[in-house]
Amino acid sequence: VIRTASFFGHASIVEMLLSPDGVFTLNSDEKERHNAAILGAGQALRYRDLEFLVKTDKGRDLGNRIEGGSFKDYYQSNLKKEERVQQMMNETLILSVLMGCTRELSDSDVDNKNGMKTLRLFVDNHIYTHDDMMCAMELLFDRDAYRIGWMTCVLDLLQTIMDALGIQPISHS
Repeated sequence: VIRTASFFGHASIVEMLLSPDGVFTLNSDEKERHNAAILGAGQALRYRDLEFLVKTDKGRDLGNRIEGGSFKDYYQSNLKKEERVQQMMNETLILSVLMGCTRELSDSDVDNKNGMKTLRLFVDNHIYTHDDMMCAMELLFDRDAYRIGWMTCVLDLLQTIMDALGIQPISHS
């Protein structure tokens, strides 16, 4: 519920559900609710909401990291590719944001300023590194590699990210 409320920008509902002094008892703990709110705001590219939630989340883990165990588990899973990406998107903030950026590009020809501001927030606050973003982009490539429209949007997003963050491609031979 809180992720959906955060996705659609219902700040009063999110605040009520995150409040430790709530009038009612919730079955989930505060950390799980906070992570759900962050993932919802990230997926919807709600930069201001995400910035506020990240600042109030000091010292906590912001969803699963792409690197390490969760990324290795992705390839060893018995699920279909799309189900694996969906599972990672449900657990990983950077993938949720990149998926939101890609969908925004595929839905319209608008400039992706909110997505770039969000990615810059991650880099500036040392939440994710450039390598984490490239690993997440690999998952997006892996999702629907056979769909030309999807791949065009993912490649466009990759180029935009590389330009905006000053990432230089390196060829190893």
